Amino acid sequence: MKKIILAMIFLLAMLSIAISAETTKTLTFEWNQEDVTNLKEWKLFWSNTPGGEYAEIAIIAYDPGVAGPVYDPGVAGPVYSSPETIKVTGEQGTHVTKCFILRACGDVPQQGGGTKYLCSPDSNEVSYTFWIPAGQFSVPLDFKINAE
Repeated sequence: MKKIILAMIFLLAMLSIAISAETTKTLTFEWNQEDVTNLKEWKLFWSNTPGGEYAEIAIIAYDPGVAGPVYDPGVAGPVYSSPETIKVTGEQGTHVTKCFILRACGDVPQQGGGTKYLCSPDSNEVSYTFWIPAGQFSVPLDFKINAE
């Protein structure tokens, strides 16, 4: 009985490993930023659910020579963009949607001198649906020959 239980636990562990996979995709995020006074960086966050609890996944340094600005007369301010490589894990052969927000951060001068590091409220939320490809077939186990 004990062997059967251990075999079932082993089988379940092997199945959970076999169906989990990951995919990596480069997404280019683009946004407008009117006021760059005291701006130091942007922080990119993601969540598994819309409006959910966000986790920081990237810091994008503000560098006018690299990040922009690119002026577009139909837009309120300079347009910035940043390609970010995103790795997502999920069940093979399924879609996984991630929600993203951005915050502008920098050292803001304080009354009486000095600065304080502050971030803006959250940007609007955007999402992207990743495809987790099906992997290769699992390795055959207990392969043997029976001779008569």
